[in-house]
Amino acid sequence: MTRSTCPVCGNPLVWDYRDGFVVCSGCGLVVENIIEEAHVGFEEEEPQPRRRRPVKRIVSENYSVNMRLYRMAEKRVRNKPWLTVDYDAVLSSKRFVKTIMSKASMEAVENIEANGYWDDVRNGLKLIEELNPALLSRSERGKYALAYMLSVRVRTGKTPGPEDVARVFNISGTNYRRLYNIVKNLAPRIQPPQAHKQALTH
Repeated sequence: MTRSTCPVCGNPLVWDYRDGFVVCSGCGLVVENIIEEAHVGFEEEEPQPRRRRPVKRIVSENYSVNMRLYRMAEKRVRNKPWLTVDYDAVLSSKRFVKTIMSKASMEAVENIEANGYWDDVRNGLKLIEELNPALLSRSERGKYALAYMLSVRVRTGKTPGPEDVARVFNISGTNYRRLYNIVKNLAPRIQPPQAHKQALTH
């Protein structure tokens, strides 16, 4: 089983992308059991000489950046159990854009994927950006729900019902009614040619 915490201090392990090994986020211990496990089952081969290095090393600039990002992300969600962090996205992009999300929004994203609603969501987001970009400041699941409802309304002339929207996007009945009123006001402002063009652009 792959270790996820430091055997010395118990802090989480993080991946040093530049040097290619796992180090402790707390004490800087270089964990080398991954290299040892790679040789299991090859006893008949001559053991390869390994470069020795101190247990604690001077951390690279890349590791320092990753460690700072990791701690910043951890601080942002501390004492907020309803939030979750995509640490892989934070460390690879070096940004916090779309990396910290509520657990409810994460569930909504999974439901959108499972139900194949992304085309309507993306189309709706484009329409909202043209009509009223301020509406995009809502929570992830609220923004996606609004985009989906608007796109379907423009495409079919009917607004999706509360049961489906509430289930997929993880929103309450009260929030659905608020979004419904927004869709009701936005939809008439979309001209049919524009709606048709947007519906074909995904």
